[in-house]
Amino acid sequence: MSVKLSIDRQQYKGVLSFEPVLNLLQKHIDDKKLGAEEMYGYLLRYAKEHPELLAPITDISLLDKHTTFVAQMMATIFPPMQSDKKILNAAFVPFGMQSVYASEEYRKLFLNEDNVGMVFLPTEKDIEELEKTNKITSYIVIYNYYNNQLINEPNISIHKVIDPIEGFTRYVSLEVVCKYLTPKLIDKNLIIDPSWFDMPFEDFLQIENLEEKIPVDAFEYHGMTIIDDIVDVTERETINIIKDNLIRLNAFSEEDEFESLQSHIKNLIGINSVAVGMSPFIKVNEHLVFPKLNMNRSITEQDGVVSEEEKLKYYAKFLKEFSENKEPILIQDIATACTDTQGRISQYVQLGFKSIIICPLYNDDELIGILEVACVNANTFHKKQVNVLKKITPLFSIALQKGSTLLDNMVDKVLKEKFTAIHQSVEWKFTEVALQYILQKVTKQQASIDKISFENIFPLYGAIDIKNSSIIRNETIAKDLVSQLQMVESIISEAILTEKLPLLQEIKFKTEKYIINISKGIQTENEYVTTQFLLHEVPNVFQYLRQSNPVLVEKIDQYHESINNEHRTVYKERAAYEESIGVINKMLAQYLDAQQEEAQKNYPFYFERYVTDGVEFNAYIGQSIQPNIKFDFLFLKNLKMWQLTTLINAAKLIHSKQNELKYPLQTTQLILAHKNPIAISFRMAEKRFDVDGSYNIRYEIIKKRIDKIKIYNTEERLTKPNTISIVYSQQSEADEYKGYIEYLQYTGLLEMGIEMYQLEEMQGVSGLKGLRININMA
Repeated sequence: MSVKLSIDRQQYKGVLSFEPVLNLLQKHIDDKKLGAEEMYGYLLRYAKEHPELLAPITDISLLDKHTTFVAQMMATIFPPMQSDKKILNAAFVPFGMQSVYASEEYRKLFLNEDNVGMVFLPTEKDIEELEKTNKITSYIVIYNYYNNQLINEPNISIHKVIDPIEGFTRYVSLEVVCKYLTPKLIDKNLIIDPSWFDMPFEDFLQIENLEEKIPVDAFEYHGMTIIDDIVDVTERETINIIKDNLIRLNAFSEEDEFESLQSHIKNLIGINSVAVGMSPFIKVNEHLVFPKLNMNRSITEQDGVVSEEEKLKYYAKFLKEFSENKEPILIQDIATACTDTQGRISQYVQLGFKSIIICPLYNDDELIGILEVACVNANTFHKKQVNVLKKITPLFSIALQKGSTLLDNMVDKVLKEKFTAIHQSVEWKFTEVALQYILQKVTKQQASIDKISFENIFPLYGAIDIKNSSIIRNETIAKDLVSQLQMVESIISEAILTEKLPLLQEIKFKTEKYIINISKGIQTENEYVTTQFLLHEVPNVFQYLRQSNPVLVEKIDQYHESINNEHRTVYKERAAYEESIGVINKMLAQYLDAQQEEAQKNYPFYFERYVTDGVEFNAYIGQSIQPNIKFDFLFLKNLKMWQLTTLINAAKLIHSKQNELKYPLQTTQLILAHKNPIAISFRMAEKRFDVDGSYNIRYEIIKKRIDKIKIYNTEERLTKPNTISIVYSQQSEADEYKGYIEYLQYTGLLEMGIEMYQLEEMQGVSGLKGLRININMA
């Protein structure tokens, strides 16, 4: 209910009366409702026989003489079918704390020995909430009376109470029932305009100067306030409070903020005699650091006796422990437990703790901290507490990640420095977040970058890869090294004819050995050894020969000319290869950029590309990318056709330029089909978008591993030059792309026929299949 009412601590004039209840019962009889006379007739006759029950009741002790009547009347209000021990309801003097009736559970929790309701908690916030509830209740009663009908407008409020047995803070949601209240106008000068009550109640509350036109203290309220539908919402409210606290928590929060968090966690799990701690594993620029921050509140580090080396060991052990199972660790009796985190567990034992729960805190798949709850008694914790803590660990993960981001912000300082070039399709979102950040700074609030994410969007992935690029690169390295070694061998062989230095024989031996080794195949070790030989040993020998043997000066100068570059080695084959790679990548990048710009005209989508040995790209389309333009699945289908056509034409483009390359290279084309929507969020540290959520991570894993995937039970890769390959997991994905393929075969871009394969299993991924189609390169 949206309404703004002033809070002025008014005295509501409530008068206990059974008249509204009895009038409602009489109406049921008058309406000849089935069984009404039998159920309610006795109560009405009894009241007539005792006129004091029909008049306003100023002395509540009067009810002691009519306890049976009161109980039977209350049975018409509250369903008697439930066990009294399980329900929470009560009847009160209007706007007062004196109870007329209360269920056993309500009496135990909320009433004192005199049946007076206990004040929930005398804080300013709670008093304001109670005042607002009272004011809305009064307007509902007034509106009902003058509108001559009952509205089903719930008047629900949340209140905080102290459990009288356990001492915990509990939160209850209660609904005030207003149909047993009648307003009696006592201000004879007040003029009521009937037109005010012809409008819906929501509009009635918005009447200008309502509280002046209809002041609530111009009435007495006769009847009873009924408290019904009381629900224990402790878990929900406590989690919300923890969430609010964690929003404020950062690397430099005051100590009392974490103390408050501990108190709320104790309430949440229902155990007072526990200690709560948190150990963040903060990374700044990918380096693990252990700064002395208030956010670092580990139980075992309160005295600061744990060295950084020990912290690193603990981190490594927890990393291993939770890499195998990400579920919280529950140890009911530490003394008899055996775990991989034994080193850290021993710290708890030394501090006198006998049972513990350790919850991992993750950001995606990265362990960024642990939440600890420990008790000095064994067998204190059970699965119930673990399940409750699992509900709040994502909130702590967010808080830790926010703290880590804050440290990164201290390095970067300026928001714009944290972003790379922003794609036009999502520029609006970045602008919105930047403006919010600036507003927070200007108003001296705690400024933080809001999470930039897009939900329910459809991913498209494509890759154009240089065929055997790593193998070809190694071949060019080997050719260059052998060429340089052969020049060295030639010069040394000629020098041996005139110079009788045994060292020259050793140099010649090494040179011949390296030529043989490199010719067999380049490896990291022999590449390194050979390069060190050429960079350090050979120059010293040549410097001596240049001075001692004038005949060799020209050859040595020619040798130096061949290595006159930044690498100080022969770089001819590698230069040709890298230039060809560069030309291909530039052509592909320019072509993809131009094509995606044109495709954006149909419906904006997020697009990013990465240049490696070839080019790969991600495209994301969906309503959240462009909330102001209605999304239709037609746009998704169109983009998939664009994806397929663009990769085919890119392959044809590179094929047509083969003769212009210094090093002829072939490309393979690959698509990952994925029909289900995902969520992505912007990773501040990496300055890029990535998938969000554990379910969506599977898509990312598949995407990163399929470039070299092989056909099942063969050594043949799915990707081949002059073809386009499509990896999928659901048959419906294949069927959709087959429709596009059939059309492109009709247009002549693809040759007829489709090869279908089952693909090998990869780590963490199985059930993939593939399509392969020949591209018409003519």
